[in-house]
Amino acid sequence: MLRMLNTSSLLARAAVFATALALAYAPPSTAMAEDDADGEQVDFKAAREQAIHYYRQNKKLYLRSLDLLKKAAATKEGGEDWKTLFWLAKISNENNILEDAFPAAEKSLKHAKRDGQREKSGAMVKYLRKSFGGITFTQDERQKKTLEEGYIILDVERPLINKQKKAVFAAIKDRFGKTKVRLPKTLYLPFGEYRANGAPFKIAKGEEANAVLFLFAEPGGEGSMSWPVIVGIGVGAAALVAGVGALFFITDDHQRFEVGTVVTTK
Repeated sequence: MLRMLNTSSLLARAAVFATALALAYAPPSTAMAEDDADGEQVDFKAAREQAIHYYRQNKKLYLRSLDLLKKAAATKEGGEDWKTLFWLAKISNENNILEDAFPAAEKSLKHAKRDGQREKSGAMVKYLRKSFGGITFTQDERQKKTLEEGYIILDVERPLINKQKKAVFAAIKDRFGKTKVRLPKTLYLPFGEYRANGAPFKIAKGEEANAVLFLFAEPGGEGSMSWPVIVGIGVGAAALVAGVGALFFITDDHQRFEVGTVVTTK
């Protein structure tokens, strides 16, 4: 009898382990409830818990976790659920996907209902705001007719000294250098001076910058055209001279620029 009980116990434990293993490595859930944008049914709580489970099991599964959390947050209930929003912000921040971390952190603070939730969300929002600033890129109207999406190639205008900031910037630069985007697009970077597709801009604390530029058609800055790139001025933002932007004519050799000026409006 004792041997039979031990065997039953082992079988039960094996079943639990197999279930956990399946959850950790199964493809993203198609749990049922509310339709998402693709017509897929999403139970936001099931998606949220599976996403957290993935990340706790293996942080390399962060993209899978984020996919589930975004689907959960896109539902009516999930978009107001503190836990969904906080974990979306947390995982995005830890993997330098700051364009998702900022809005999710701020929404989690808005929907926090308990002191502990407000403390966690408040600390994250405070950290993000004191460490990074936003730059919103919009596409020049003339290029929209020929290129709907493309690449943003980022570089530092002045070297970053802080090792953590350098690592964050390097990760963001690498991701956008090989990921097609559509504009407008808001990026968040450590405070400093940078270039996007050759056009300079500045990220300063308490300010938001805006820039109008041309996307590259190919990764690595290839496929540029002889079009002007206008760097606009945002809220206290990125200008070489107050009220004036920098006008660059990108030639086929995109490393060479002819510099002029153009008056911009705030």
